Amino acid sequence: MFWSSELPSHHHHDHYIIYLPIYHLSINDIIYDIIRTAVKIHKQSTTDGSVEWEVDMLKKVRALDPEKTNIVRFIDHFISEDYSCIAFEMLEMSLWDLVRRRQQPLSLHEIRPVTHQLLGAFEALKKIGIIHADLKPDNVMLVSLRHQPYKIKLIDFGLAVPSNKVRVGATMQAESYRAPEVTLGLPLSEAVDMWGVGCVMAFLYFGTNLFPNGCPYHRIKTMVQLVGLPAKHHMLYGVSTTVYFSWGSQVGWRLRTPAEYEAVTGEKPEVLCKPKGSPTFCTCACVSS
Repeated sequence: MFWSSELPSHHHHDHYIIYLPIYHLSINDIIYDIIRTAVKIHKQSTTDGSVEWEVDMLKKVRALDPEKTNIVRFIDHFISEDYSCIAFEMLEMSLWDLVRRRQQPLSLHEIRPVTHQLLGAFEALKKIGIIHADLKPDNVMLVSLRHQPYKIKLIDFGLAVPSNKVRVGATMQAESYRAPEVTLGLPLSEAVDMWGVGCVMAFLYFGTNLFPNGCPYHRIKTMVQLVGLPAKHHMLYGVSTTVYFSWGSQVGWRLRTPAEYEAVTGEKPEVLCKPKGSPTFCTCACVSS
């Protein structure tokens, strides 16, 4: 963790002068607007290869037309002093920020064009074999609400992965936007991003996350309540199926009780009155109770 007061006031590069903000934004990186360019800054001391991976994914995605596919325009990657910097086109605000600022959900008239553009983005990613793996309202940005109402761009490819390299049992996606096949340990494909699209649509319509985070049991319980049990073949092949479900010759598959889940995992399920991470104005009834 670092604070900008610990860093030089600015960095010089052939094409950029990077002035650091005076406040802390995140543990690993910060984003700051420079004229019409946004620069994501990582500490060079990061040794897990995440920066190199993100840049590699962005180079693959750069083959797509950013305007036709509604994907953020990747401009450059460069090193400035002890910082690894990734430059993107400047965008206005995320869907999360929009809902929080308005203090109310979006209308169907507003949600429709956003959804259409997201589907276009993921169709393009599927054609080049890339799973975004981190769709959430924070990672969908408005270009300019005033000049291009509800024109959006998909951002943040730090967790993206080629579909032919994803392994069974891999953990991906924010918890409230995580597809059931991820939780159950099934083979993964671009379909997980489609689940994320549905969850984002629900967030925009209700003003709250549809599924709770923090407790995987209650997330699965909510899914079962809303859309029913997973298909039988998914139950059979999921490496983590028996963590959440049990089989009986008379009743078939059923969701474990909280006590059974605790006995299997050693973790006591949380009782949530409202999905965590929801805007404070939301008054929707809890779907996980």
